[in-house]
Amino acid sequence: MSLLDYWLSICQAPSLYARAGRLVDRIGGPEALWLATKGELMSVGCSEETAERICLERRGVSADRVRERLSRTHARAVCFEDDGYPKTLRMISDPPRILFCRGKEIEKLRNAVAIVGSRSASAYGRSMAESIAEELSGAGIAVASGLARGIDTAAHRGALKGNGRTVAILGCGLDITYPPENSRLMEEIAVAGWIITEYPPGTLPLPMNFPARNRIIAGISVGVVVVEAAERSGALITADFALEQGKEVFALPGNVRSPQSRGAHALLKQGAVLIEDAADVLETFGIRASESISERDVSDAESRVLNAMGWEPVHVDQIARLVGDTSEASTLLTILEIKGAIRKDHGGLYLRIK
Repeated sequence: MSLLDYWLSICQAPSLYARAGRLVDRIGGPEALWLATKGELMSVGCSEETAERICLERRGVSADRVRERLSRTHARAVCFEDDGYPKTLRMISDPPRILFCRGKEIEKLRNAVAIVGSRSASAYGRSMAESIAEELSGAGIAVASGLARGIDTAAHRGALKGNGRTVAILGCGLDITYPPENSRLMEEIAVAGWIITEYPPGTLPLPMNFPARNRIIAGISVGVVVVEAAERSGALITADFALEQGKEVFALPGNVRSPQSRGAHALLKQGAVLIEDAADVLETFGIRASESISERDVSDAESRVLNAMGWEPVHVDQIARLVGDTSEASTLLTILEIKGAIRKDHGGLYLRIK
């Protein structure tokens, strides 16, 4: 058996896999860990009950079974010992010992910045996350996030609008889409970017999986951007991991009266870098931002519409009253949408994104 075969076997024994990171070096590698007797497991720190459970879980396990399930989703596995394992992730204190991957080759994933935040994000938060992600991606930075509702989804979509460089880190197996409504988004990411998880196929999105998932989001990135986060948000867990790993943490200020702003504002009080757009992030890494919409060829009429819209959702009727002509308003909105300056939202609302 290869090292990868041993890890594919270990990940199918839940009690062993949960402890593999701290046991593998004590016992002498993945082969020794997989073949360890009950006594040997106890000698490296397992209780008798845990050692017995591990011995039971190993019965009937087959590495080929995981390989078959991976092949159904055109996925593959990379273990810690492989040359292709991400270098930034290798350096964290508790790196995943095996990664399951879809999309581009994992060794091509470099220079990632994470964008994380609230699942119940405001229109402003989603707009900013999408805009920042699009510019980062356009500048050659991969955008990492967790495929969750709200900010994560907006970040992935923005990156796909850039040059497609985005990586989704899951809290479940690759053969499960969570949340279900992101199935199409997940497939788009699999074509243009990367999807990775430390959980073997068939693993359900259990609540306990997500805090551990967040250490990978931080670990695979050179910095973390927090856009809207409540006081007990999982995004703050990701930021904490980033700080522990010596990574830069950025925070976007929001409405001071909104509960979704408290987490980001707390980070700012603690010394996080205040950002207003992607240029502030890129500047930290010595990269010049691409041309913004305000610098492009925008007519006076289009500029008036943009300035009047502000950064909150505006109904089409309000734009029509501003312009004085419903037909002209419709034309201007269409042009601005094509130029990527605004986005049509639900209920006839338009949202400025640049």
